[in-house]
Formats: sequence, structure tokens, C-alpha cells
Amino acid sequence: MHDSCLDQYRMTKSQVKFKTARELFNFECTSSSALHSGCTELDNLIGGGFFPGCVTEISGEAGCGKSQICMQFAAVTIAEGRKVVCIETERGFSVKRVREILKLHTNEVDEAMQRLLISSPSTMEQMMNILGKLEHSTQQLDETSVVIVDAIATFFRGCTEKEDFQKWRNVLTMLYNIALHHNIAVIYVNHITTRPDSSSGEWTTTPFLAKGSSRRPTIQLWLDRSTTESGTIRRISVVKSPFSPTCSAEYVITNSGLSFVRLPSN
Repeated sequence: MHDSCLDQYRMTKSQVKFKTARELFNFECTSSSALHSGCTELDNLIGGGFFPGCVTEISGEAGCGKSQICMQFAAVTIAEGRKVVCIETERGFSVKRVREILKLHTNEVDEAMQRLLISSPSTMEQMMNILGKLEHSTQQLDETSVVIVDAIATFFRGCTEKEDFQKWRNVLTMLYNIALHHNIAVIYVNHITTRPDSSSGEWTTTPFLAKGSSRRPTIQLWLDRSTTESGTIRRISVVKSPFSPTCSAEYVITNSGLSFVRLPSN
């Protein structure tokens, strides 16, 4: 029994493979160039744009512009000849809005719209089935550069059972696998919730089910807004990113999408 375990260990050990930093650097330079979000200031804020192989979470209260970022990104991506897959669960992802933005980037609007594929699951099981097929199908993701989920938490609101939290972790794992195995930029919109801070006990606003996640997204963006005498102020903050420091900037939503009105500040 001991010899059998030892042989298995040696076999497993012999299968471990490493890549040099130079190999990974060359791969990042050739295959993982950042994709333009459609807003140059947003690209600069997050370190160059949305990166293939990475998962980005966009959280914030309703009406901040989370879906606007996704629609603007989708429009620019398909205008450049790439394919986008969108899983939309709340009808917040508007094809009409995508088309409006698209007209600003290409004259071949109808042709570009053919490169945007949309699925609208109505249950948690349907969403997981779609993600599972994307995770294991190279043909389905052929020539696809971006996968968008708007919004990921729709079918998990009010969940209390242990198996629901496990499904949440499974969904996140599938998104990570899609990003890593297929070298795709994955962006998902998340809701927010309030919970007591573990140290102060005060109630704080956080991304939905943040504590239930075994892995954190590569990039975390936080959107919020406040009302002043001069009007509504929207702010986007980089909470976590390996490509840029934590910083924030104020923005407005225009006909073309997001537009910054104040440069990023730390």
C-alpha cells in the first residue's frame, strides 16, 4: 500500500510543469493585450483596459452605470471585429443602447451586431447550464473575446441554504475557468448588500455574497453616487487590481457611454 502511494506521488510529481517568467511575459504581450473599454480614462484607471484571462467584478447600487460599462465595452469590442457573449438576467443590458454606441464606432452596424450573442436565462439552473457549456466548449467560444454576465446575483437573492452558497461558488469557478482556459475577458455585474463589520460592528455596504466567495475576482470596481446642490455625482473606484493602484474618479453617462469629469485620485 505504501509503495502504491509512493508511486502515485512520484507520477503526480513528474507531471508538474512550470513556465518561466519570460515565457509568461511573452504570452501576456502577444495573447493578452488589454481590450479597450470604450473610455480611455477608464482604461487608464484599471491599468490599460479589460484583460483576457482575468475576471472583473463591477459592483454598486442601482442606477450607477454598471450595465452602461458593459454595453459600452460590448459595442466597442464587436465594432473591432471581436465576438462578445452576454448572459443577461435582468433585462438591464439593452441591445438598443449597444446599437446607439456602436453607431459612433463603425458604419457596419448590422454586421457588427451579428458578433454579439445574448442568452437570457430565467432560472439559476439555466444560467449554470449556459456557463457550464461555455466552460467546456471551445467551439462555442471560438473567436470570442469577452463574456459578460449582467447580473450574476439575480437568482441568489434571498438564498439561505448551504447548497445555494455552493452554487454561488460554482458559478464563480466556472467564470474563472472560462477566463483562464479560453483566454477571455470576463466581466460580471454584482449587486450590493449590507452587513456588520467584523471589527467595528457597524453596518457596511459590500458586494453581494462577498463572504461566500472562495476566490476573489482579478479586478474589483465599485460604483457609487451621491446627490449635491449641483446635481448627482457618480464615482468609480478601483478596489482591487494587479494592474493599477487603488484610485477613483468621477464620471457622467453620455450618449457615447462613460465619460470622466475628474481625473483619477488615490
